[in-house]
Amino acid sequence: MDLSESTVRDRAREYAEREPLYDVERQHVETVPRAFAGDEYGRRDAQWIVRWYFRRYLGEYPDRERREREEAFRDNAFDDVVDAIDAAVETAGATESDPTDGDADAALAALTALDGVDAWTLYRALWRSFEDLPEEST
Repeated sequence: MDLSESTVRDRAREYAEREPLYDVERQHVETVPRAFAGDEYGRRDAQWIVRWYFRRYLGEYPDRERREREEAFRDNAFDDVVDAIDAAVETAGATESDPTDGDADAALAALTALDGVDAWTLYRALWRSFEDLPEEST
């Protein structure tokens, strides 16, 4: 799968249209970009994203796989998690006055380097940030 900004945008739109718990998720996700762009977050804030990805299926996702992924993420040193989030925030341009100049691909690469994190987990966390970006010009 090509993990590009356009892929994240497309998947985010599809997700919002079909996900039954979208409104509950959105309430929490609205605070994530702002929290990660500052220094006011902890390990549980980052873990929430990984846990939510599996638990939103309301028990339909295989429990063993869910636990393995959550444990893999928990095994990351928190300093590594902070470094990955900081790198993603910086390369995505989230702290700039114009975040559309950021490098979304580099931001996603920094986060997917963590154990227990993949593209699908990330786009659920980042859809809100990308939703407000202007469309890519072709």
